[in-house]
Amino acid sequence: MNGNGPSLRTKQVWLLETDGTEKYAFKSHKGKYLSADHREIKATADSKTANEWFHLEFNDGSCTIKASSGKYVSCNETGQLSVLTASPDAQCLFEIQINYHPQVCLWTQKRYLALEGETVMSNRDTQFGRETMFVREDGPTMGQYAFKGINGKYMGIDPKDSKSQLLCRYTDKSDASTLFCFEFHGVNLALKNIGTGKYLNIAGNGLKAEREKVTPKEIFVLRDSDLQIALKSVSSGKFVSWQGTNLILKENATEPSHSEIFILETDNNTSFKVSMKTYTDQYWSCHKDNNTLLIEPKVKSESEIFEFEWHNGKVAIKAPSGKYVTAKGRGGIDAKVSEVTDNELYEIHFVNRHQIVFQAEQQSFIGTVDDSKVRTNRVQGEIFTLEYIEGKATYLIKSQHGKYWKEGDMNRISAENDGDQFYLEIHHGKFAIKNLKGKYLKSENQGYLVASVDSPTATELYEF
Repeated sequence: MNGNGPSLRTKQVWLLETDGTEKYAFKSHKGKYLSADHREIKATADSKTANEWFHLEFNDGSCTIKASSGKYVSCNETGQLSVLTASPDAQCLFEIQINYHPQVCLWTQKRYLALEGETVMSNRDTQFGRETMFVREDGPTMGQYAFKGINGKYMGIDPKDSKSQLLCRYTDKSDASTLFCFEFHGVNLALKNIGTGKYLNIAGNGLKAEREKVTPKEIFVLRDSDLQIALKSVSSGKFVSWQGTNLILKENATEPSHSEIFILETDNNTSFKVSMKTYTDQYWSCHKDNNTLLIEPKVKSESEIFEFEWHNGKVAIKAPSGKYVTAKGRGGIDAKVSEVTDNELYEIHFVNRHQIVFQAEQQSFIGTVDDSKVRTNRVQGEIFTLEYIEGKATYLIKSQHGKYWKEGDMNRISAENDGDQFYLEIHHGKFAIKNLKGKYLKSENQGYLVASVDSPTATELYEF
């Protein structure tokens, strides 16, 4: 074991396991556990005994790792790890950097956090709406993070507010008021604000930073931000909506409202299986006896699992019966036909991914280097902007430098002033990115992003 890896690779990523208390085990990419006795540390254990459990002691972003023997893990100047230190010193300080997709929802006390005007509230039963998604960004110091809302503002403790009300506001993320460090408590997190030195907590429907100790009100959970979509019929140009228990086509809707937005739940083990859920927590359902589509149950079964078929960026939706979802001329929707025409094709609008971070297979991220080089081996995720091309079901992908993805020499993707259009498809709960020639973008060993594959596999799929 050593601590001198210069870049993020698979063997630098560990699965943190807990027994539900303050004990943790580290599992390697080979399925072996980190183990420590009185003299050495290694990753060879197949199961967890006393030597495989560690305690984490946190201090403003850094932590020490204490073995069951009572001694601390240290890392010397050459990068070698040992467990010979009875009391912690500078060589015993580590940062546990969360290698979790940074577009997340924060859940606490059975509520999701959401941006309400200029304030962050804890008042959502479901993670519905773009305002429930936050982008976790790394701070300027190890172990510190900032949370950016959809309005580009950072979640922070306003130092001018005597009541320490949590606000989302324009500010530099290096400002201590917007920086938080994570502390693990079982499977959950506490968020300590750097500016105040106090923990974020629930106060009514709002948030404050009031206490210097962690209670149940200071416990948070990071959850995946499920994709939210709107579907527009190719044949009618109308959005799919619902009224009562019926799926319909919405008249005169230029932008999707609550009834036209659906939370997409994907099956990561099956390429194109999906379920679609409303803001009332009910699913699309197909009645087997007459292929009628309804908005009904809150518990998912086989009748609520549909399948996406991709047609150059547009999608045909196959119901559990094997029939396709059809947009009918009078505004109704059912699933009674066996072939795909324009009536069975829909454009997908990705409602809560206007800003997007792509994570590649090796736990690294796609990012732009020197303003023009697009690479897939970045340690930190870059926030790209998706610009939808209406009627074509294609996207332009813009970097944080204002340049667009474009295919160049050797089919490699770079960032240029003018960009190419791409299709985005959902496979195994991830995005596949395809050019207009039908080639998928592949993440190669040297970090290049290349349009070279006819059918996507793991190296062509990106978490979003």
